[in-house]
Amino acid sequence: MKRPALVVLFFLSFFSVHGELVFGGLDLNSDNQLLFSAEVDVPGKESYSVLFSHNLDLGQTIQQTWYPESLQILDQGRILQVRNRFGVVRYQTAARKLTLMEGFKDFTKGATITSGALPPFSTSPDGEWIVYWSGKTFTTGDLILSDVKTGDFYTVAEDVERYTGNTPVLWASDSSAFIYENNGRLFFSRPGFYNSTTTVVEENFRYIGEGTLSNVSWYSPNRFVYINGDSVFNVYVSELFTRSLYSDLLGIGNLCGKLPFDFESSYDKFQVSPSGDQIMVSVKNRLVFYISLNGDDYSYPAGGIVRPSLFLPGNCADVGFFWTATGDPVVVSYSVESGKLKTHLFRARQENQNLTAFESLPVPENAKDFSLSTDARKMAVLTDEGVIVYDFETWNQTGSLLTEEVVSADWGDSITLYVGGVETVRSWNTLTGKTSVLFFSSVNSYGWEEGSNSIVVDSQGKRYVQNSRGIWDEKPDALTTKVSNQNSQWRVYLDTSKSPLFLNSIYLRQNTGLSRTVPLFNDPVCMYDNLENYREEADNKDGVFFHGSRTKKREIALTFDALDNSEGIPSILFILNKYGIKATFFLNGEFMRRNPSAVKEITLAGHEIGSMFFTTSDLNSSKYKIDKNFISRGLARNEDDYYGITGKELSLLWHPAYYTLSDIIVSAGKEAGYTYVGYDVDSLDWVCLEDSGTLTGLYMNSSKLVERILAEKKPGSVIPIRVGSPAGTRTDYLYDKLELLINGLLESGYDIVPVSSLIKDSI
Repeated sequence: MKRPALVVLFFLSFFSVHGELVFGGLDLNSDNQLLFSAEVDVPGKESYSVLFSHNLDLGQTIQQTWYPESLQILDQGRILQVRNRFGVVRYQTAARKLTLMEGFKDFTKGATITSGALPPFSTSPDGEWIVYWSGKTFTTGDLILSDVKTGDFYTVAEDVERYTGNTPVLWASDSSAFIYENNGRLFFSRPGFYNSTTTVVEENFRYIGEGTLSNVSWYSPNRFVYINGDSVFNVYVSELFTRSLYSDLLGIGNLCGKLPFDFESSYDKFQVSPSGDQIMVSVKNRLVFYISLNGDDYSYPAGGIVRPSLFLPGNCADVGFFWTATGDPVVVSYSVESGKLKTHLFRARQENQNLTAFESLPVPENAKDFSLSTDARKMAVLTDEGVIVYDFETWNQTGSLLTEEVVSADWGDSITLYVGGVETVRSWNTLTGKTSVLFFSSVNSYGWEEGSNSIVVDSQGKRYVQNSRGIWDEKPDALTTKVSNQNSQWRVYLDTSKSPLFLNSIYLRQNTGLSRTVPLFNDPVCMYDNLENYREEADNKDGVFFHGSRTKKREIALTFDALDNSEGIPSILFILNKYGIKATFFLNGEFMRRNPSAVKEITLAGHEIGSMFFTTSDLNSSKYKIDKNFISRGLARNEDDYYGITGKELSLLWHPAYYTLSDIIVSAGKEAGYTYVGYDVDSLDWVCLEDSGTLTGLYMNSSKLVERILAEKKPGSVIPIRVGSPAGTRTDYLYDKLELLINGLLESGYDIVPVSSLIKDSI
């Protein structure tokens, strides 16, 4: 049995950089059919390898394994949809048939492999419609609606900011309508608007209100809840069409509740119960409230209503909600603890028409995500070892499937769970324990069967052969032909590629007739910055580092300046962990004194820690006499404070608060062993609304800041990001759009590295 070029693949992977596709494992049979593998990086996760077959006579390439980066059940369990960076495929559960979805970033048709997160993509529950974000730039694009049956595509909205989540729209449960956001404004639509026999109602007549998708939550096919400020509205879809004619005169929906605070969609989220009578609301990922929707709260009886609330720790970076079959609210929290993703589950119970306080539910230490059964009576807990199912009534474990790491999972009904692992995608009857392999995520080895030239794969100690219908049959005694890279007509081989997206490429050389050599894949369109367009710049000086090499590597450093408060730290650590990025944090003494636990978490996450001096004062101020002794003692004090908190030493990188720079500051730091780290791309996240009069044109919201940074960055750039909130007013902060920035950098072909790596690679 063929072991697909394991030594070669290891060698290539060792020297590859982020985003490069690595081909290997060539095996050509006598029928001019080729097997090969393609290995791809996934930000923050292990790379995975995909098996392809190619018919040289027909020029047809087929993806044989489907790694489930995303897995979703559609049409009440009839369709299993899997999406990854090579394309989208659907599995018909009754017919046991895989069908490639045409037109959705299909690698075999020449689409470019994405280097960052998968672009936002949302399928209607019945599977008949798909809405996805199609990028024009790294940060903006169009919302496109696809009719799966006809293959037609329609533009829903233009120049929409890229969503940092996976869902660009919220669908009604019967797929009849959806809600989308267009630059801070919410709109509703129906997929039926866009066929050729009707005229699409203009967007301004479909306006719901200000906000993001966090402001809305469906609870029935024709009803949803919308929050605006402190007011909660119950909205009937049918009323939206009437209101559209009188939108200037009529408000949205009916008031059904009030919040004791104003809802901020950038930080808060909520979910309505299936009955539409209650909501759970999280405030800045710290406080969770259970609120009954009783209308106006001005005259609650007996001085108020007592409802349970949940106070989450300061390291909580994200919150999710579930409702059980009995109406119990369930909260899941996500955080980074000791450098690893950590999840917690909480539930309040309905008892005698009252709700108990929230209690913690025990989950495995390595739990990473959750999936609620269709009857809301069971919870599947996804872990690195497999999946475990719990009964909500007792919270007892009712079953487990611990055969491989689980990537994604979804329920087909109240019993059947579809599990996407790193090796297989299978169905699991959680009642009987029976499992069936539907298709493969990846395989250990592969080859051609002797006599039939059918594809043979090995997975989890078993051997399978693909039959004429594309179904994998277990066949332990299947024999394979000897691995070959040539036959009587063709020779295939690996060689270098001109594209920075491919580490190597597959070439086909015809041995008969007029000999010719062609690549299997044409070089894909690449948006990477070309290193040949840059020249080295002599900006760095002795003891001062502003940026790395412009010509050696496509690298960039993100630095995080923690001056005093810790606002933003949980989400920053969460996103960096999600993408597997190590950054450089500069910690001020005041920040360490106020936030010792945050200092520990940043350190445990493995980030590089530099010094931002011991005081927040501007060292250029006339209030202070700055000499070398003052600088040396201030650096030493910060070292001691950091060591006292973490038991570790600071990296010998520093800059004072506000990046104050002078000859004495640089020379004193150098004598103390430090390198002063500046920047070459000013993020401008320190500019506040109050500065608009003196700094005309420099104030921008965070999305615009990201666009500007991506336009100005160069190889070796150092990009500073301010942690916390400055003294002035901003509508949002750059760290709120960190994921948008990271994806833009990854799609530009950059590796994001600590400052010390830039320094080392610039020598």
